[in-house]
Amino acid sequence: MTKKRKVWHDEQPVTRFEQQPKYVKNVPKIVSTPKYKLTGKFKMCMGEKAYQIQALRNFDTIQAGDLGGYIQSEHNLSHSGLCWVAQNAIVCLQAQVLGNAWEMDCTIVKDDAILRGNAYVFDRVTLRGKCVIEDNVTLHGTIVVGGKVHLHGDIEFKTQDDLTAHLKRDERKRA
Repeated sequence: MTKKRKVWHDEQPVTRFEQQPKYVKNVPKIVSTPKYKLTGKFKMCMGEKAYQIQALRNFDTIQAGDLGGYIQSEHNLSHSGLCWVAQNAIVCLQAQVLGNAWEMDCTIVKDDAILRGNAYVFDRVTLRGKCVIEDNVTLHGTIVVGGKVHLHGDIEFKTQDDLTAHLKRDERKRA
């Protein structure tokens, strides 16, 4: 049985259910709370503004109100998971930090690079190109990762030489 409400002006009549169907009553409300917001403070990255982020809720070791690193847009850092860009770290262009990945210190993730899983980069690391860093990979020291490099698994790189040696070994295994 439906009820009709009074029609105002040239509005079309609307009908509604007197009782909600069962399947509507049991659907839980999905509330997605943003994890951070962009502040007005920014740094330049590749000719674009990257804005400092501020946490809006508590998660992992981050407290609501904590300031983070810099991102160009919300595309760069996921609101889900425990991922975070901290201190002076920058994410710009189409790069993304996802999952539980962390970027901190003076690191830069740019171009189409992806940092995801439980990956962790700090010190003076630069990720560029179409590289993908995932799983439990840790990069620190002064390291530049570029091109179509895909690093995964439980591995730590402390120097550029460590990374280069790993990539050469990996290349020999594939040949």
